[in-house]
Amino acid sequence: MYKVQESVSNEVKARILDDFLDKYLEPAFGSLSKTEIDMLVLELLEQTKMIKENDSQYTLSKKLKISQAKAKNLLYNRTLRKYKEEDLDNMTKELLQKPTFQKDDSKQFSFYVENPLLIEHIRDKIHHLGHISDGSFSPHIIKLSTEAFAALIENYIPNKEEILKNLGMDISLKNFLTDVLKSSAKTLAEQLAGETGTLIANKTFDYLPKLLNNSLKTVSEQIKKLNTSNIGDKK
Repeated sequence: MYKVQESVSNEVKARILDDFLDKYLEPAFGSLSKTEIDMLVLELLEQTKMIKENDSQYTLSKKLKISQAKAKNLLYNRTLRKYKEEDLDNMTKELLQKPTFQKDDSKQFSFYVENPLLIEHIRDKIHHLGHISDGSFSPHIIKLSTEAFAALIENYIPNKEEILKNLGMDISLKNFLTDVLKSSAKTLAEQLAGETGTLIANKTFDYLPKLLNNSLKTVSEQIKKLNTSNIGDKK
């Protein structure tokens, strides 16, 4: 790790020292726990630009010369203190727009999640939706079945009842999304024919950002478009 005096101006160092003392002495000297002190120092290091908010667990452990287990705890505690439920939901919606298709017997969708609290947040959502996620391969990878992926997307689509009513669809949104995702998975499987491994689902899933949009009109138009396309595929 670079020495602070070599990478930070005296003005910034003086301000950071003031910030540290102000918070360390509040409400009384020595009242902060070891975890709270670590969080305070991490926050101040971010202000020096020596540590970045999006640093990975590995990068953080390398910069601070600590174990990855401790770096994981730092990331977990920072996210727990810094982000609200709505922030974690927004991070989840952004992640859902970048699935990777796993070509194996299970044909699952995979997501790489660096943040340990976000992983817990997503798995808790999936559990409450009546599904399970597979994280046995790696603690940073979440694998979802098509049904679980569809349920999670549906969970974040606003005004579901109004959309279905306006479009006059005689199928549940979850089942409709499952059909659409299976169609997309089939396209990806064909691209991976004769190969092994994974494929990043880019153009095939261009519709996901629009489905997770907060605009009722945008979401309705996208579902209508997908419904027309899906009916055509089945003919």
